[in-house]
Amino acid sequence: MMSRQLTRNGAVPRDQKVINAWVSKYGLKVYEVLGLEVPNDSLLLMPEPLRSIALEIRDSLAAKHIVEDSPEAGKVVDEIMKKYGYILTSIKDDPLQ
Repeated sequence: MMSRQLTRNGAVPRDQKVINAWVSKYGLKVYEVLGLEVPNDSLLLMPEPLRSIALEIRDSLAAKHIVEDSPEAGKVVDEIMKKYGYILTSIKDDPLQ
């Protein structure tokens, strides 16, 4: 039943967004039913919009040669999160510091 729902006219979907929508509904067994390998990139398994945000952050940091734990990385993350409508706040372990 699921295999008929996942394939249209016998064709296996190749668009990752379509596959991710099915994975969100049915879980990782979608890959097995479609005869596809589960992506080894854990970001691809995240739900939207987190997947898009995380991929954009990773790609932007790599393109700009910015180290992930640098202050510059924080600025890039803030910009991307704002673009998606999220505002980050920093929470320190010790509120008195």
